[in-house]
Amino acid sequence: MVSKYVQIVICAAGPAKDAATLIALAKKELWDIQVVATENAIAMLPQADHQALRDATGQISLRGTYATEGEQRRRADAIIVAPATVNTVSHMALVLCSNYVTSMLNEAIGKSIPIIVLPSLKKDISDRPAFRAHIESLREEGVQILLGEEYGGINPTNQSSKDGPLPPFPWYLAIDAARKAMGIQGTYRI
Repeated sequence: MVSKYVQIVICAAGPAKDAATLIALAKKELWDIQVVATENAIAMLPQADHQALRDATGQISLRGTYATEGEQRRRADAIIVAPATVNTVSHMALVLCSNYVTSMLNEAIGKSIPIIVLPSLKKDISDRPAFRAHIESLREEGVQILLGEEYGGINPTNQSSKDGPLPPFPWYLAIDAARKAMGIQGTYRI
């Protein structure tokens, strides 16, 4: 049996520093994993985190650039974008392909590859009508945005790590949603 192939996209939001947790959860599923990171996410992660992600996935490097000529690309069974930033979500909704990650995600939407987005954002932004329109537009195209309890997602607050420790980022929500999107029965248990 061929393993499911899941691409994990890491954006430059606060929880990115703990992205190795998401990778570990995905590895428990026995999926083949490719980690793709925005340029800002790669820049914000200390070199030690780059190594932790390499160790977790068995990859030589984080992918943040386009494929080289002749490089074979396997079609993903699902793509998890976590933590997703407002910038990446908005680029997807507006079909802006300003970098490798947004180009890849926009192409995947066009190919109807299941995309699960677990955002990390403030309530002040998530409540804006323009951003809500972006979310609805992406949902209409089949992108699963884990925002709001009714969508199996987070409920943003305006809390900041400057105010004290934040609760752990709910990475398992993305794993559960990916399992369902790929037709795998059951849910991940912490």
